[in-house]
Amino acid sequence: MQKIELKPSVQGGQQVIFGPQPIPLHTGVNRIDRFAPDGGQADLSSAWQDDGHGSGHDLFAADVPGVGTVGMPGGNSISDEPLHDYDMQRSVRFALGRVDGKPATLLLLATRGAGEGATTTTYQVFRLEQMAGGLGFALVTQRTLPRPFCNADIALSVASGLPLRISYRGPLTQDGFAAGENRTVSALR
Repeated sequence: MQKIELKPSVQGGQQVIFGPQPIPLHTGVNRIDRFAPDGGQADLSSAWQDDGHGSGHDLFAADVPGVGTVGMPGGNSISDEPLHDYDMQRSVRFALGRVDGKPATLLLLATRGAGEGATTTTYQVFRLEQMAGGLGFALVTQRTLPRPFCNADIALSVASGLPLRISYRGPLTQDGFAAGENRTVSALR
């Protein structure tokens, strides 16, 4: 089982995340077993938002029957953020794993700095928890990755150990650009 140690944690101590496994999603409503902290099911929606000009991004929202909408960082939904069709600024993944030995539903984010080419990338792990207003994803840990990335999808895969999504369309390199190419998006136009 894969073990990822992330330091420092938001709580000041070390959080250990074991074996995150991606939650497979298709476009539409996905019924996910063992999603809620009590082991209950949830409906995790995945929708494609067309940005025009042939590009777009994924939008995610979750609802637990009998409980309500699950809070995401920044609101009731969360989305990937493409810079271009093949160059992601922010990548979002959901996974099941263990945090400090306890089963957990995880929301993983990799967010690159602004601009084209390789930029500093922040990796965050959130855990679904019972909060004052209902269920929501609370930040467990975050860190700046040790090297810059040109694509947040690649950064998230490297940081989490999860495979790339089937929908990934960028180059298959360690930083998200083809070997030997100029490291700016404008060079690919």
